[in-house]
Amino acid sequence: MAEIDTRTHVIGDMLMITGTFGKTGGSVPYDGLLGTVFAAGGHLENIAFNTGVRINNVGGYAAGTTTITVDTVDARLYFNKGEDIYTTGTANPIRLGTIATVNSATEIALAAPGLTKAVDDSEKLYKFGPRQGSVTLENGDFHVGIDTLSKRVQFTHGNSSATSSSADYVGRFWILGSRA
Repeated sequence: MAEIDTRTHVIGDMLMITGTFGKTGGSVPYDGLLGTVFAAGGHLENIAFNTGVRINNVGGYAAGTTTITVDTVDARLYFNKGEDIYTTGTANPIRLGTIATVNSATEIALAAPGLTKAVDDSEKLYKFGPRQGSVTLENGDFHVGIDTLSKRVQFTHGNSSATSSSADYVGRFWILGSRA
């Protein structure tokens, strides 16, 4: 697997392999290190995607605002109660607040204390995590599979959209098992 970095950690009679992966997903061999894999997991890091939803208020909104009007894309397609919304995008996402409810296609209510910073009209709203909306045909999932025959742990994640052919995400993983 390209772009992988692993480390091992001894925990009594067990061994944990941890590491990072980049851009392509792939697999980590454990033959010779682990006899049996008990569990494995991982996550994608520091990604936010542009939902297409934008602030719709000529004067923008001040920090502390708890109800915002949006346009361009139906907010119900991307946002759910309890999720955080972000601005600025994938390079440096800034958390704006937590969604209390998505009242309609054009209105989002935020939990107190409301917006964490002022936002401008037409500012783009981002969602943290793999690209996946509330209702979607896009594959933004992250999966971990254990191939006990080939003695490998497979990490896969979907493309960033229905028309994309590459998943440019990075993340961390862990594999726990008995020492070989």
